[in-house]
Amino acid sequence: MTDDEGGIRPVSISPAVIERIVTPGVCAVVRDDRLRLVWCNDEYARAHGSSRDQLRGSLLTDIHPKAQAEERARLFEPALRGDRVVDYVQLWKGKRYLTRVWPLDPASFGTPGIFITMSPWFSGDTDARFNDIPIASAGELADLQTLSRRELQVLHPLAHGLSAREIAERQGRSVSTVERQIESIHAKLRLSNRAEVVRFVVERGLHGFTEEQWSRLISISDS
Repeated sequence: MTDDEGGIRPVSISPAVIERIVTPGVCAVVRDDRLRLVWCNDEYARAHGSSRDQLRGSLLTDIHPKAQAEERARLFEPALRGDRVVDYVQLWKGKRYLTRVWPLDPASFGTPGIFITMSPWFSGDTDARFNDIPIASAGELADLQTLSRRELQVLHPLAHGLSAREIAERQGRSVSTVERQIESIHAKLRLSNRAEVVRFVVERGLHGFTEEQWSRLISISDS
């Protein structure tokens, strides 16, 4: 909601309300104006292999690689100023997430700050409101880190139905090289065939990234 000064009205919310309105699978976090974690739900804590108590007071740099932490801090700035809700897409924990950031009413948690939700955003999800939102360039590959950069480059077109020959022509490699990389992808991800590769990619929402976006993400991620 817009206020008289052209910004937006900060969200007034409590842990009990968050627990009630946030759907399963969605991570919710409250950070203060110094980006220290004030509160999070169990989903977020589990994603980090931790607990709410252990994460309380942590900074972005405590739980994210430097490039990710710095970029997220920049993305949060309009919400921290109270100018607008911030929306962006990110590669997080090896999956595609829609992240939304609201200014927080200081009365809610006793501090100014932001309320953040991270929702898995699968390939088939469509919402015109989010067609043109930015993509965080520094992603988190998680278990995809087992793949080499070259194998990650092959994974995306492979899951989109391109043959080894088509991928080789597009990426300037020999067919035999691409075939070896496909075999390596199967072995590292414990997949048996293309259908399983497609399912793996779709279940993580990675189909939703264009080839150009995917190339940018894997060139910067986890640095």
